[in-house]
Amino acid sequence: HSLHNLRLPVKEEISMKTVQALPEVEGVRGKSVVVIKIPGVSEKGRCRLRTIAVLLGKKEFVSYSDVDLIQKIFSEEDLKIALKKGPTFILVNVLEHVLSSYFDIITELDVVNNKLEEEAVHEQAVMETIFHLKRSLGFLHRALNSNRNLVLSLENGLVKNVNSKYAAYFRNQYNDFMELI
Repeated sequence: HSLHNLRLPVKEEISMKTVQALPEVEGVRGKSVVVIKIPGVSEKGRCRLRTIAVLLGKKEFVSYSDVDLIQKIFSEEDLKIALKKGPTFILVNVLEHVLSSYFDIITELDVVNNKLEEEAVHEQAVMETIFHLKRSLGFLHRALNSNRNLVLSLENGLVKNVNSKYAAYFRNQYNDFMELI
């Protein structure tokens, strides 16, 4: 099994906009391309999304992004074990990390929203912050729907090179995405 992470500068990621808009799965030379939206919070406290594109083969896992997500998820030792279990196992763990990120950010946004509601809503700055917060939540929900559809495709075997023994994991992830939505 092999794993590669190709870091793309932000300019390159933006040029992938066409791919990002369609989180569907496409076959590429016997491989599958999976696009996953990863939530984050900017320095200004606003919601942002990063994209990771994964080229998935029967024995290959190649990720394209501007961050090394694989290093965040796996220690060096855990990565060796994951590689032995195969690319689908790595994909399951990447999706688990993404789900955890959504839960963390939605919880954080909810806390900020509740705090703002308690403050005086007559102040312009508070109203602007509430507006940005609601926009961020809408942004996250669109990305959640996209990832939910991807996981459903993975569970239903619509993606080449995905090991069907992980279907139960994809079902659990689908349920988690539904809970977040």
